[in-house]
Amino acid sequence: MYRAADTNATAGTELAIAWFFYLAGAAIVLALTARPALVPAVLAAVVVALAAVHLPESLLVFFLVVGPLKSTQLGEPLAAVAPGGIDLSVLVGLSLAGAVAIALWKQRADPVTLPWAASFFLVLVLVLLVGALYSPDSSGGVRKALMFETFSALAFLAPLAIVRTKSSFRRTLLLVVAVGVAVAVVVEPAERSAGVLVLPGGDNQIQVGLLLGLAVVSIIGYLWPASSGWSRLVWALPLVLTLTTLFSSGGRSALVGTLVACAVATAWLLRAGRRNRIAAVALVGLLAALLPAAWMITAPEAKERYLVTIADVRGGAGLDSGGAERSVLADAAVETFESHPAGAGTAAYPALTGYEWPHNIVLELASELGLFGVAALFALVAGTVVAAVRAARSPTLRTEAIGAASLLLLPLTMAFASFDLNGNRILWFACGLALASTRLVEAPS
Repeated sequence: MYRAADTNATAGTELAIAWFFYLAGAAIVLALTARPALVPAVLAAVVVALAAVHLPESLLVFFLVVGPLKSTQLGEPLAAVAPGGIDLSVLVGLSLAGAVAIALWKQRADPVTLPWAASFFLVLVLVLLVGALYSPDSSGGVRKALMFETFSALAFLAPLAIVRTKSSFRRTLLLVVAVGVAVAVVVEPAERSAGVLVLPGGDNQIQVGLLLGLAVVSIIGYLWPASSGWSRLVWALPLVLTLTTLFSSGGRSALVGTLVACAVATAWLLRAGRRNRIAAVALVGLLAALLPAAWMITAPEAKERYLVTIADVRGGAGLDSGGAERSVLADAAVETFESHPAGAGTAAYPALTGYEWPHNIVLELASELGLFGVAALFALVAGTVVAAVRAARSPTLRTEAIGAASLLLLPLTMAFASFDLNGNRILWFACGLALASTRLVEAPS
């Protein structure tokens, strides 16, 4: 763990790196005064560099939201400062990779070791690469595998390198809540569908629901129980704002996943010591008043979406996914698996069926990678949950482990109804964060 000498050496290294960026940034800005058009990009680079040193958690959280942002009006100013027309996701990913490298350097006296459950993620990477070799769409298979072993792998591994202390864990979830509050403030009704909220200029209510849900679960699963006494009330306003907006967003899978995660977190807290039990009882009282109020102020169109969904599920009907019912997409995945028990190959589902993805991560893996892919995913999730449950039994890590495990439940639930393997980037982040929460220490980050 951290020793005094190691901490002093780390502080000296951090100070030297910080001064380098300060001086280099100032020199570059001065040198570019003759070309003012480049100054915003240079200033943005300096800000990113400072964040990589002093607040790497900000780059980690921004990496999770850059995808939804870049296709909206909010992403236009960010894309404008990207040099040479580089894709914003690539730029932020490179910045996060730099932050990971700096974090590893600063903590070189106590190097990162991968938890045993992380080995199953590496198995999944390997299975994807092998599946690309016999895919009916070789270029698509290689592209999907490379995307997974870069962007998805970065989302999984970055928390293990960056979030190594309790203070860093808290900062990460504070930033997640900040993003959720910002989303709740700026969302607007979608033009294409009544009862749906999207980011300005965007068209994806599922991403909006996910970001709002992450904020809600971060508050209920960690920030509320981790606070003490009346200071918990500071989380009441962001909780009210994000939860009520989540109900109004029309994001069905996000709402279900959030409610499941919050129920599990609250039940876990009720069993975890007197202090957490009191916090959980107070939280139950707040939610008992908040949930009915959130439903009452939800727009009628959004309520109708939820009620129709419940009726469809009871009747066995599929959900409209923009061109095909979910049952049709699922059946196509099942048929592909039945004809290719070992998997048809990475990216084979869209190549063979004509659909983009089956909106179910297990069916996607089964159809493309067979039982090997499904087993790797289940082993990763099971290993992560086992590690989190063990950590939750420790008095020193209980609150953080419960918070991280609760956060994992939301994207895991949504992965059975939305997006594809790489589109579920927050799922891989949540797995990495849950594993990171099992080995946090009380030391400066």
